[in-house]
Amino acid sequence: MSQIGKLHKVVVCRNFGPDAMSLLKGTPELDLVVWPDDLGCDRAWLMNNIPDATGVIVTLTDKVNTELLNRAGPSLKVVSTMSVGHGIAISIAQNGEWPNYPWAPFAFCGPQLSTTDTSPTRKVGFLGFGRIAQATLARLVPFGITHCLYTSNPTSPTNHQRDAELAEKYRLQAITKMKKTSVLVNVSRGTLVDSDALAKALKEGWIWGAGLDVMEGEPNVTIDHPLVKEPR
Repeated sequence: MSQIGKLHKVVVCRNFGPDAMSLLKGTPELDLVVWPDDLGCDRAWLMNNIPDATGVIVTLTDKVNTELLNRAGPSLKVVSTMSVGHGIAISIAQNGEWPNYPWAPFAFCGPQLSTTDTSPTRKVGFLGFGRIAQATLARLVPFGITHCLYTSNPTSPTNHQRDAELAEKYRLQAITKMKKTSVLVNVSRGTLVDSDALAKALKEGWIWGAGLDVMEGEPNVTIDHPLVKEPR
């Protein structure tokens, strides 16, 4: 490592948001060199700044090869990457142009849910509280959930008439009373949520977003479906 008292030059190939960047900027031992634009790091810029660096933080668009390592020289001790792979696929049903979307560190990320939130209460609600809902709640508790609202739902066979009655009962009143930062998640049946009402809620900003494992009318869901058109 570098001599005691000498700053460690770290090249950062992307702005990683206020939480990560504040940690880096708050470390006095680091001499940060940060790519300034909110797009992929320019290769020439990286090659010009990598010499004598102790560390470099790259993303999946930055190629780390022999050329880069030789350019960095023996001072380089750490190469850190923000990227994933391992055969995990991410797909969206929007307009058939997924390959044209540029990668970004916070693509498809919603509002932050963390214990650093200063809100005194953080609520989660479930229609039905079976094993999936309980497992979901267990995973949300570490994020500071303070209240859980739920309706009991004993195991029962599919009842489309009951689903329709519930959809009618909760349709507009339930959505309009949610916070604007709320995210509605449906992993039950598509008929439980009124698609038109949800699309209107998203378009007019009643709630922040929605996560749908099921949709009313599936699999007959085309790119002109009102929910498919909503980016959130």
